[in-house]
Amino acid sequence: MSGLARRDFIRSLTAAAAGGGFGLTLRARASSKIMGANSDIRLAIVGLRKNGKEHIDLFGKIRGVRIVALCDVDTEFLDFEAKKSRDRNDKEINAVVIALPDHWHALMMVWACQAGKDVYVEKPASHNIWEGCKMVEAADKYKRIVQVGSQDRSDVGLQAALAQ
Repeated sequence: MSGLARRDFIRSLTAAAAGGGFGLTLRARASSKIMGANSDIRLAIVGLRKNGKEHIDLFGKIRGVRIVALCDVDTEFLDFEAKKSRDRNDKEINAVVIALPDHWHALMMVWACQAGKDVYVEKPASHNIWEGCKMVEAADKYKRIVQVGSQDRSDVGLQAALAQ
C-alpha cells in the first residue's frame, strides 16, 4: 500500500499552505512504501464548525490519512460529523488538527504536544508572545512537529484583490 510518512505529510501540509492549494497538494507522494493500515496517519480534528468541517473534507480525501477522532463541545455538530465517520473508536492518534476559537489554540497545541501528538493549528497561533513561547517550548520539549495555518496569506484570490 502506498501512503505517506508523518514527516512527509507535515512537509506537504506546509508546502500546500504556503502555495495556497491547501487541499490540492496534500496527496500521498511519499518516497517510501508504507506497509499496512497501522502506518496510516491517524488524525483527530478538534472543532467542527467551518474550518474543522473543511479539514474533515480535505483530509478525508488523502490516501494514507484516516480521521479517527472528532471533538466539539456542540453535540449537534459532533453527532452530525460522527455519523459519517467510518474509523471510530481508534485509540491511536498521530496528529491533532486544532480548528477551535482563537483563544484555545495555544493551550490545545501544548496539550497535544504533551500527549505526544504532532499538531496543525489554525491561525492565530497565540494571542501574545508568552503563549507563543510556551508553544515553541512544548514543540521542542516533546519533539513534535507543529504547523500553524496561514492559507489566507497565500490565497490566490486574496493576492489578486490586494494587487488591485
